[in-house]
Amino acid sequence: MSSSSRSESNGPCQLPCSGINQSDSPAPHEPSIVGTLEPQSGTISHSVTPTVVPFRRLVVQAWQAYKCRWGVTFGILLLALVCAGVIGFLIEAPLQGAASSLALASGLPYVGYALCVVFLILNLIVSLLQLIVQVFLLVGVVRCLLSIAKGERTRIYMLFSGGRKLPQALGGTFLFLGTTLAVMLLLVGGIVGPLDAMSQRVDVHSSDAWPYVAGFTVWGVVWFLILVCFAVTFGFFLPVLIERKCGIWESFRVSRRITRGNRFVLSALVVLFLMVAFGIAAGAIWLINALVSANTTPFTVAAVLASIVLSFYLLFVVAVIVPYSAVLYVTAYLAMSGQEPDLQGTESTRVAQTVPPK
Repeated sequence: MSSSSRSESNGPCQLPCSGINQSDSPAPHEPSIVGTLEPQSGTISHSVTPTVVPFRRLVVQAWQAYKCRWGVTFGILLLALVCAGVIGFLIEAPLQGAASSLALASGLPYVGYALCVVFLILNLIVSLLQLIVQVFLLVGVVRCLLSIAKGERTRIYMLFSGGRKLPQALGGTFLFLGTTLAVMLLLVGGIVGPLDAMSQRVDVHSSDAWPYVAGFTVWGVVWFLILVCFAVTFGFFLPVLIERKCGIWESFRVSRRITRGNRFVLSALVVLFLMVAFGIAAGAIWLINALVSANTTPFTVAAVLASIVLSFYLLFVVAVIVPYSAVLYVTAYLAMSGQEPDLQGTESTRVAQTVPPK
């Protein structure tokens, strides 16, 4: 349906909780089209329009989607986490029993080495099964988050509807984790080598070592940003696989295309999330340990108060930051692929949008 017929039948779409007119076209300087990715060999059902999305617009759209559906988002993530834990325990329980039996039989002659090999094989099989279950649930979570970001109704069964996309999702996950691990090993080598050379030339604890320490710190930050940029470049392969008819390689190609022009914004969001979720918590834990080590009553009371504040902060991270980041992930995909999230999501609007134009 064309945009004109939709505007005539539905009128302007008001965003809930914000009063923003969604039908208004964005400012000319905000989204810029960097190219159109047409389907190749029938792998993609329709064309993709990579779009550069401003930082503020992306954050606001994700916040509107999360604020109006925060209960559903948190419930889906919590249910997926519980299911993954329960199924993982049921898979690992037989391994624990087998390990006990193997430990009793390991005292027999010429049996210990063979039992160790059998135990390693069983452990590998259990880890593989747990990964399959986690990817299966991850596909369902992303599908639910896409429905939330689009303003559609989210059903519980969608969390367990990842069977048809499971082979492609498993292949893409193995490929993404393998390449990310390879890049990480290269980065570790690029950091450890200069660090070893620096430790041989100068004492890092001396006052003359600050230029070397500063240079090494900058070098480590640069390599970390390279890893983050690589991850955000190909990290949207999963929603591409779920939403479109494409293969593994095509999903990575689409992810690379839609993130072009958005990688700086996405990398900044990843770094900001890591700082908020882990950096502040790590700093607070270090402060609490320092206060406890002082071994005086005022510092002990301060450590207790800091622990209480840290507990509430961790609860805030789990209940707000993590679900919002999940919604932000799919919202970024929709915006970068040229799809405007429908934050109203009412039944009347969805029915009206399915009426063909006259």
